[in-house]
Amino acid sequence: MNRLWSIIVTAVFTFFGQAYAQSYEADILRFSSNNYSGTARFIGVGGAFTSVGADMSNFSFNPAGVGMYRSSVAQFSFGVNHVNASSVYLRETNEDFKLNATIPSLGMVFASKKTSNNGLFRGTSIGFAFNRLADYNSSEKIDGFNTTPRSSLSWVWANEMSEVYNGQFTDMTSVDQVSFNTYAGFYGYLANFDSSVLDYTSPVLDSVQQTRYIDSRGGKNEMALAVGTNYLDKLYLGATLGIPLLNYQSESRFIERDGASTDINTFFNEFELKQDYRTEGLGFNFKMGVIYRAAPWLRLGGSFQTPERISLTERYSSELNSEMDFGDYDISSGEGIFQYRIRLPWQANLGLSFFFKNKGFLSMDYGAVGYNSMRYTFENDFREISDAINAGLGAKYKLGHQLRIGIEGLIKQFRLRAGYNYSDSPLKEEFRVDGFAYTRHTLSGGFGMLFDRVAIDFAYQYNVNKQFEQPYVLSTVEVSGVERSQIQGLGVVSLSYKLR
Repeated sequence: MNRLWSIIVTAVFTFFGQAYAQSYEADILRFSSNNYSGTARFIGVGGAFTSVGADMSNFSFNPAGVGMYRSSVAQFSFGVNHVNASSVYLRETNEDFKLNATIPSLGMVFASKKTSNNGLFRGTSIGFAFNRLADYNSSEKIDGFNTTPRSSLSWVWANEMSEVYNGQFTDMTSVDQVSFNTYAGFYGYLANFDSSVLDYTSPVLDSVQQTRYIDSRGGKNEMALAVGTNYLDKLYLGATLGIPLLNYQSESRFIERDGASTDINTFFNEFELKQDYRTEGLGFNFKMGVIYRAAPWLRLGGSFQTPERISLTERYSSELNSEMDFGDYDISSGEGIFQYRIRLPWQANLGLSFFFKNKGFLSMDYGAVGYNSMRYTFENDFREISDAINAGLGAKYKLGHQLRIGIEGLIKQFRLRAGYNYSDSPLKEEFRVDGFAYTRHTLSGGFGMLFDRVAIDFAYQYNVNKQFEQPYVLSTVEVSGVERSQIQGLGVVSLSYKLR
């Protein structure tokens, strides 16, 4: 009843592994990618905060910054996120748009009173923050006229029937070893036994109009409990216990309509496959960081985050409606539930920042992300499957690199900010599609006003990334891919209040 049902038999997975691995690879890569949202100040300088210091978003990246707080502070941020998605499929372009509200960051810091300058450690701070690390809200449509013979989605189901039953006829009372979509396709007369060729075939032999809608919701948040200390007003040390919370939901509709000018598609008229997929998870990670004030004008910083380990519960259901010349058929599933664990990449950051007295700062960060360390853990009978998926992840993904640059200028109580963030492709060279290799460019800017005990900041982040996806996989026919471009904009306002 879930996405793994058709591969619980090892022989079946050998044939269909590419399609299922592609789906799970997309999930783990989505959960591994952060977009450096948070407070307006953090966003405004492009997340280049490794060596800058005190900001509650930084608890999720370099916790040494908590040691730089001299006063207890509370802050709240509110944001509006918009996503413009453009997809090209079979040379047809479709665009979609989605808007949602979000809370990028909120938290508090409790700073101890500074001890005497004669002491070695001159203050300890404890902070709690709830930071939004990624947003999964989007809407997408693809639509195109497919003229490649035997490339309908229904051929995936016919091929699975052929593999599982070795090309032998099975009646309608014994179809119990295939995925639900194939089960539904069989009962919807889209994967039929053809006695003339002694094999399973689909009635969709030629041209079809294909349309897919996907509506996605959710995000990745982190509860961060951070502690930091100050050594001689020169060296700042910090650590964070991070508790990531994942929530992702996708509702999709895939529709095929007979587009042949003749009756080559025999008795087929159209079908619609509806799928509802939800994943929720809870995990943990640990971060360590350091900031060194080498001179009044120079700061150096570094941090390391252990791999995140997250336990997930996946729920899946689907419904197939088929329309044939001889009747209409509706087949619905119950809800399939699957539980498993994932390990997301380790991360490391190095930072350098230059401070100009009463004028602001310039900061530069380099980040490394161990995408090749991503792993799934399935239990019991599914362990061989997770091992096979992990082998594919190790072969396909590499060490990722990030560059972040930020600048802040001071004009009395006003602050002006700008930033740029670049993430290269996590894919090895041989697996990339030119122009759609998951690289990400992010521009940001903002301004703020600082008063006696209150700070108000505004920022806008503009993110562009391009991806390539095959909607399904056939072993005998090359299926056209989807070229996806996504523009994500995030506007944030943050309010900070100094408690004492």
